[in-house]
Amino acid sequence: MLRLLNKLTNRKTLIFLLFVLAATFAWLINRLSKEYPYQLSYKLCVYSSTYEMPTICAENPVKVSVKASGFHILRHRSDSQLTIDIKRVKLRLSATDTTKYNIPVSDIQSSLTEAVNNEGIKVEHIITKTLLFDTK
Repeated sequence: MLRLLNKLTNRKTLIFLLFVLAATFAWLINRLSKEYPYQLSYKLCVYSSTYEMPTICAENPVKVSVKASGFHILRHRSDSQLTIDIKRVKLRLSATDTTKYNIPVSDIQSSLTEAVNNEGIKVEHIITKTLLFDTK
């Protein structure tokens, strides 16, 4: 009789733990499906389809304030890389160093926003003002 009670108790405990695990999983999925504001950081590389220029990557990351679901935030939490076409934007020589160039982010904001939005994220604000490029 004691053995039968022990088996029933173990079975009930196992079923209870299984339901707790299923409820926790459902709660986690529900939380990740909601939208949250977040700040993402991207390594930005640029190329030009209108004039000859090799693909170069910015030294500083571009920081973007976004609103996205938890799934997208988890996917993009680490530094991602974006490559965009700068078309008619010209690199401007930096005042501090002869080998560094800069691009005001306002010149490429629409291209950057389009590249980020294609990944399921809504851009609210681009935090970085200038991107620095080393053309060595």
